[in-house]
Amino acid sequence: MGNQSIKYLIMLISLIICSIGCIDDSTGGEPEVGENSSSVLDIISEDQDLILLNEAIEILELENRLNQDEPFTLFAPDNKAIQAYLTSNGYVVLADADKEDLRGRLLYHMTTGVIRGDDFSTGYVESWNQDSPNDSYVSMFIESSDTVRINNRPILSISNIEADNGIIQVVTEILDIPSVEDIINDNEDLSTFRLALERLDLYDALSQIEAFTLFAPNNQAFDRFLEVLAVQRLEDVTDEALREVLLYHFVNTNIRISEFTSGKLPTLNTDKDIDVEISDEIRINNHVTLLKTDIQSTNGVVHIIDEVLLPTSN
Repeated sequence: MGNQSIKYLIMLISLIICSIGCIDDSTGGEPEVGENSSSVLDIISEDQDLILLNEAIEILELENRLNQDEPFTLFAPDNKAIQAYLTSNGYVVLADADKEDLRGRLLYHMTTGVIRGDDFSTGYVESWNQDSPNDSYVSMFIESSDTVRINNRPILSISNIEADNGIIQVVTEILDIPSVEDIINDNEDLSTFRLALERLDLYDALSQIEAFTLFAPNNQAFDRFLEVLAVQRLEDVTDEALREVLLYHFVNTNIRISEFTSGKLPTLNTDKDIDVEISDEIRINNHVTLLKTDIQSTNGVVHIIDEVLLPTSN
């Protein structure tokens, strides 16, 4: 074979290799930046089950919130959820809805950070709703056992719809924004405290207070409380004594952990104050530990504690 033929053969092989490489780059290689990308808002706008949610976002002009770069989780109410909200409030179409109420509710369905199905665990997360006494983010209670529940409602479909800037989990109801009463009612670990408040009709009195802090004893705390009193049941404690104890757990202002200082806090039991001590940790009356803190609601903040506070202990 002559030199000229060899040159042509090399050129032909080079062209074939280049052609194969170009085809691979255009069909099977890594996509260019931005190619086939979808934000949370993009996905909602294309999902037929979320048509009403997309309409609500447009009416409330929330597009910029959902197009943010910082990853977030959207608990997205489906069409049936939004239609049920409209019907229960006497609205015919979304344009009729109270925009302030609807905006607050939708912001309550969003939280910073990506929560996938395998990431759900029992605890509180901060929503983007700030309808609280000091504009703090209102809390959402997520329970994860056999099923995942939000604020004690089995409404979550673990959808794991991934977006470039977050994830969508579909819910079948629009959530109410919780008050302190709702926080107590939704957490079964506070069921004994709830029964005690109901027994003395204290919920109605508390609902008149615009903002307060609650140190909420869990069920185990009440078990120890009964042991200290040497009684078998909460019913064995007189109404008068129980009222003094319960009111001692409420402070007439919204105080989050970052706002605590060492000293005394006046309680709704007007004869007794709570002692707060801040060192390596915050302790109440020199020995009570805060288990969960800054559970924010529309009318106050809840800190769950491991003992029942006794007015005589300070």
